[in-house]
Amino acid sequence: HILPAKGKIEVSLRAYLKFISDRSLDPRTGFEAAERIGRELIPFEQDEHLKSAKAMVVIPDGILHYLPFEAIRVRDEVRSSYLVEGLTISYCPSASAFAALEGLMDRPKPAKDVLAIGGSDYRRWNARADGSPLSTRDDPEAAVLDEDLELSPLPFSRREVQDIAKFYPAQAVDILTGASANEGNVKNWPLADYRILHFACHGFLNERRPFRSALALTLTDVPEDDGLLQMREIYGLTVKADLVVLSACQTGRGRFERSEGPMALARPFFFAGTRSVIASLWSVNDKATLVFMREFYGHLTEGRTAAEALRRAKGKMLSSKWA
Repeated sequence: HILPAKGKIEVSLRAYLKFISDRSLDPRTGFEAAERIGRELIPFEQDEHLKSAKAMVVIPDGILHYLPFEAIRVRDEVRSSYLVEGLTISYCPSASAFAALEGLMDRPKPAKDVLAIGGSDYRRWNARADGSPLSTRDDPEAAVLDEDLELSPLPFSRREVQDIAKFYPAQAVDILTGASANEGNVKNWPLADYRILHFACHGFLNERRPFRSALALTLTDVPEDDGLLQMREIYGLTVKADLVVLSACQTGRGRFERSEGPMALARPFFFAGTRSVIASLWSVNDKATLVFMREFYGHLTEGRTAAEALRRAKGKMLSSKWA
């Protein structure tokens, strides 16, 4: 199937990507654009095999890295619907990476099911002991430069990791919350012992210096601990997880590198050893994420694949007030 010219696709997508990441807009006003993009990218009308497909793996290029294909709409004889309503969708950076990641299925399973990190305490981020703001300008190695970091509390992130733990036997899951959910603990923890790693926290995107993009955790008194698990530090971790869940803002976005895709926080976890990553393309609501993750882990622990559990969770959200 020959795609339209690159310039035409980019013009078509830019407005739609901005639209679908804005929670204040009525999704229905974007249906026409979503159907047009669907016709441009996926030839359902021309290929009978597509109509019987149950799952799709997308290996994107260029701006397509930023498109959630789930949000494309397709029309049949009866109605128009989101692609995610009928297909399980997952993504891979390249065909060679797809083959390599498939090979990881044969490695021994880690001893424990889940390590969940969430409910970080952000009070120390927002003020020093003398009450003055904590500015990243004081630290040239900080993940976000030339601006003050003020991290809003994420009260539902603590509930998120606690609720996830309830889906698994007590001896098979560990959680780090509050003061324990700090950078030093994560770096020194035996991460390779867990099948799933779940981070519920603030995420920071630094497109100018991608390796300083970070997950923000509890700030401690340890001098070498700046509270930021940066991309460059994630590359040094040892992970043998089947799945890493980055329940944080913009963890799937990053500066685009030609032939490599986005320099996003999801990428270093593959290098660290995980087989798959769940990440977000935009800012996410704290409470909505709690509801979403409960739904996702409910399906996952019933024996469904991560991709299918994700599809069902998205379907549930489409019928909720957060649609």
